[in-house]
Amino acid sequence: MDGNFEANLGGNLYKKRIRFEGQGKSGGGRTIICYKKGDRAIFVHGFAKNEKSNLSKKELIAFKELSKILLKLSPEEIVIAIENKDLIEVKS
Repeated sequence: MDGNFEANLGGNLYKKRIRFEGQGKSGGGRTIICYKKGDRAIFVHGFAKNEKSNLSKKELIAFKELSKILLKLSPEEIVIAIENKDLIEVKS
């Protein structure tokens, strides 16, 4: 939320590095987040760096489409998605 990210993937998608406790750089992970400034941030995917180096072209296209859908949801639709357990709200 503070603007720190490793890559802007386009389509309101961002890649952020994360560190796993007790592991070196190669043991870290990556998160993919849909983000619209002043509106919402939605975690959509995470993977360990040692599992794969990056998203495939197909995955990137799919996540961009998902981002369009998620960022167009109204607040009411988000509440319904959370109630239906289609989305999980993470509170800080």
